[in-house]
Amino acid sequence: MNLKIRINLIITLIIALVMLLGAGVMVENAREDIRAEVNSTTVLALHLLDAEVLHYTLDYDWANTYNTNKDTIFRLQNLDNVRHLRIEYFDARGRLRDSNSLPKAKEEDAPPLWFKKLISKVSPSLEVTRRPIVINNRLLGEFVITPDPSYEIAEIWHDTFGLMGLG
Repeated sequence: MNLKIRINLIITLIIALVMLLGAGVMVENAREDIRAEVNSTTVLALHLLDAEVLHYTLDYDWANTYNTNKDTIFRLQNLDNVRHLRIEYFDARGRLRDSNSLPKAKEEDAPPLWFKKLISKVSPSLEVTRRPIVINNRLLGEFVITPDPSYEIAEIWHDTFGLMGLG
């Protein structure tokens, strides 16, 4: 093998190694990005839901005449644009009464399965949050907030894929 080919091969291998290390750093940084995004959205959602519950707590006429057979009072279906969370309201009997029906990401935007698995191994599992709803010492049910990092994973995939494409 002549010197010119060896030098080109060495440079190519160094560039490939740097690109792989860069992709690895991006995936590692994704861990905190995913956690931060989902946690901040969860905290915001909890504050909004607490405010809604407080509104009903202060409305004594409503609280005393609340019909448990009514489907929902929280209008969670209006929160369908909350990307990182599935928010569900279960009544005191454990029946699902309302949900924001988290929309699915477009299939063409979805990262490949191997990338999702890689991120899942790097990223810590995100916990489901449960918030009981008690009005006038009466348990109405609970909110269940389930994190869904799929949008964040898709963004990280596009960033990583763009970096690889640039290389």
